[in-house]
Amino acid sequence: MREREANELAAKASRPTNPRQKHSLKAKRLCKQEKHGALPRLLDLSHNGVMECAAVVRWCGCASDGHPILPLMPQMAVVRGSFLYLFAADGDLLPTTRALSSISLFGATITTVPHYYDERMPTLHHLIHLRLTSAWHGRLTLYLQLRSEAQMRSWASDLGPPPEISPRPPGDRPKIASIAPRSTGARPP
Repeated sequence: MREREANELAAKASRPTNPRQKHSLKAKRLCKQEKHGALPRLLDLSHNGVMECAAVVRWCGCASDGHPILPLMPQMAVVRGSFLYLFAADGDLLPTTRALSSISLFGATITTVPHYYDERMPTLHHLIHLRLTSAWHGRLTLYLQLRSEAQMRSWASDLGPPPEISPRPPGDRPKIASIAPRSTGARPP
C-alpha cells in the first residue's frame, strides 16, 4: 500500500504546473486515445453523474471568410475542464458510450452571435463562434448552435473567461462579445 501511495505522489510531483504544458500533455494523450478508439466514456466525464455542461448542439465548420459551412450536424457535446467531447446524438446514450472526438478549448476565442445574417444562406440564431489554435488541431474554427439565447449565453460563459465589468484599455478586445463576424452584418431582431 505504501509503495502505491509513493508512486502516486511521485506521479503527481512530476506533473507540470504550467497550464499550457498541462493542457498540451492531456491533448497529446487524448489524440493517442482517439486514434485507438479509447476516448473517455460518458461516465468518466461526470462528477457523481452530473455533467459540467452537456447538451445536444448543432455544429459546423467555418470557411476562410468567416461564414458557417452548412449543414449543421447534431451531436451531444459535453464539456469537462477545458475540453469539449462529442458523442453521437442519435440512439441510446449509455454511461458506457465512448466519445467520438475531443477538442481542446484552452486559449480559445469565444464569440456569441445571437443572429447571423448572410444573403447566401438562411438566418441562423443562437451561435457560439469558437476560434482555436493548437498544435493538436492546428487552426480550427467552428460554430455551435444552441436552442435558445439563454443557453447560448450560459455556454459562452462556461466555455470562456467571464466577461469583465471593469473598463478595458483601448485596443484590448474582450474574448466574449455579442457581435456578428466581420464578413457579415447582424440583422436587428
